[in-house]
Amino acid sequence: MKSEQTSMTTPTVFHITHQKAGSQWVAEILKYCALDRVQLPKLDVGHFVQEPIQLGRFYLAVYVTKPEFDAVLANTVNVHTLKYGLKYPRNLWTNYKNFQKDKCSYLKVVVIRDLHDTLVSSYFSFKISHILLTKRHIEMRQLLNSCNLEEGLIAILKYPIFRYKKKQLFKHLGQRILILF
Repeated sequence: MKSEQTSMTTPTVFHITHQKAGSQWVAEILKYCALDRVQLPKLDVGHFVQEPIQLGRFYLAVYVTKPEFDAVLANTVNVHTLKYGLKYPRNLWTNYKNFQKDKCSYLKVVVIRDLHDTLVSSYFSFKISHILLTKRHIEMRQLLNSCNLEEGLIAILKYPIFRYKKKQLFKHLGQRILILF
């Protein structure tokens, strides 16, 4: 019963960020802020989209845009709501009840890294140090190893995070905590 009371009064916290923003480093620091409340990251933000949001938890490394975030919390109906709602219908209704109907509180900690730093970090991660999890990662490593530095940086600029998600992250700003570095 005590944990239910805690989750009703303690806000759910979302560490919203993008790839190559030092998200794992920041997540390690944030873990110490709420050891017993941490919801560990899963591949493809599974910890955020695959189950209903657990109230009072601290969600680390949530790589989503504002429209995607709003869809998961059932704030708005849009293409992302359909994407997540059709795949995980229980989540949509549970999250809607908790965050819209019952007005459970939540906070966002938004971390956005300087684009230049993100570009250079992405280049070396994809070329040398990243674990190759997808076919896209393998193709990117092959491409970067076949071209010079300038061509490689231009190729990274075409990667989706630089085309879309970074701009969309700024839409999270306004009423929440922001860390830019």
